[in-house]
Amino acid sequence: MATEAWDIIDTAVKIGLGALISGVTTYVVTMKTQKHDLKKLALLDKVDLLKSAVNNFEKSSSITDHACASYINYLKGYETKKLEEIIREVTEANNLVKSSRTYLYLIGNKDLGNISEKYSDNLCDLRDAIGRTDKHIYKIGDKLNTNKKDFLDLLPHALDSLNT
Repeated sequence: MATEAWDIIDTAVKIGLGALISGVTTYVVTMKTQKHDLKKLALLDKVDLLKSAVNNFEKSSSITDHACASYINYLKGYETKKLEEIIREVTEANNLVKSSRTYLYLIGNKDLGNISEKYSDNLCDLRDAIGRTDKHIYKIGDKLNTNKKDFLDLLPHALDSLNT
């Protein structure tokens, strides 16, 4: 009878240990998988924010180019737009680039964020120059083009920086 009791206890302990090992293993694997999935989702969110930032920067650049052309034509007397409409375009471009800057800082890309900040500052200078009907906006245009070139030069490395 004693051996039967020991056999039952032995079997119960083996089953209990097997269940414990199985439970711990399942827990560890689940936690690891969940952690990986969360990192993957965070990376996808960062990629989406980067795409939005780049899209906003490009829209801003396009609106700025159009506003500058309109302003030059306005000075020559060819443009029918009012000065306030041109200033409104530059303000819209500035709002887009500020949004871009925020997204870039949010994902931790300070280099592109800083370039967006400089671009925004130059857009403010452009808006002020247009408001004064300054005829010499070319220096500001050169700064904006330099900012855009710097932004585009750093862009290929932007995705790589998301993984770190």
